[in-house]
Amino acid sequence: VEWSRIYHTYSDSIPHPAAPETFEAILYDPAFYPTLTGDGEIVCQFKTIINPLSSTIGIENEDENIGIQYLYNGTYADGASLIDDGLALKFTTDPPVYTGIEESKTLVRSNRLQLSAYPNPFTHSTTLLLSLPERQCGEQRLEIFDICGRMVRKFRLSADHNSANTVLSWDGTDENGNLVGCGIFIIKLRYSNDVLTRKIIKLEFE
Repeated sequence: VEWSRIYHTYSDSIPHPAAPETFEAILYDPAFYPTLTGDGEIVCQFKTIINPLSSTIGIENEDENIGIQYLYNGTYADGASLIDDGLALKFTTDPPVYTGIEESKTLVRSNRLQLSAYPNPFTHSTTLLLSLPERQCGEQRLEIFDICGRMVRKFRLSADHNSANTVLSWDGTDENGNLVGCGIFIIKLRYSNDVLTRKIIKLEFE
């Protein structure tokens, strides 16, 4: 759902080269993008924001008595990033992906999955080795996220993937074929109701 070129209430008093605001909400169908709880994920993307400090951003239920508040009248939730042009927010019931010292507590529902990357760190490309159990019902995919939680690449696992090792290669490009920058990336493997994550590091070309 997109709101295109919507004028902010106070835009007349705020100089801005692109006065209308443009943003969208993407509602993911859990039948195609399953979560651990079965709830659908919501992604809010902000293309142009004029005055975020006078905005209210969050979600709430139909009865308006349960909600998550990200920003209200200049006050951000603890740990929230500042709203700016190009930012995306994801509301999900999945546990967070660990990226620091707690990485060993990887998001695993079962020890049937195995996921590794070699080389890691890498410069040009890395090979992803997946070991999957026998065919399960539900979504089977592998996604790569940057450290800010933005998905940069997605691989859908074909119907013939089974318990044998599956090898994928990532050349450091995003969904549009553009080369991503160096940094930390999170690989997230979803297989039926199981989720497994691994951290990989992309270095500068030598």
